[in-house]
Amino acid sequence: MTSHLSPANNDRCPHCEGEVKSDPVDIFGDKPCPNCDKRLWFLTAADSARFFDYDAAVDLRKQAVDIIAERFNLDVKELAENPKLLQELDTDSLEALELIMDLEEQLGLV
Repeated sequence: MTSHLSPANNDRCPHCEGEVKSDPVDIFGDKPCPNCDKRLWFLTAADSARFFDYDAAVDLRKQAVDIIAERFNLDVKELAENPKLLQELDTDSLEALELIMDLEEQLGLV
């Protein structure tokens, strides 16, 4: 079985490997797996979402939020508590794609 810090496959739960979907407008967030009900944290990648065990991804979550908050000049704590803040920013799809690619590179997910 895969590590709970590494995604099993894109759009898959690292626990049960069942399919999981996220809202495509969300860059990151958390949700329960619809198959095994484990709490997951996800990060949108260029090709799909990557899901991680919520508790095992503490450092990864912090790094991602720090990077995003710095890029958009947002409060880290506020962004961590409300990922939907990103939807309120006036960004275009190219800027979102660049952010996703930067996150993948900086977090070692490529």
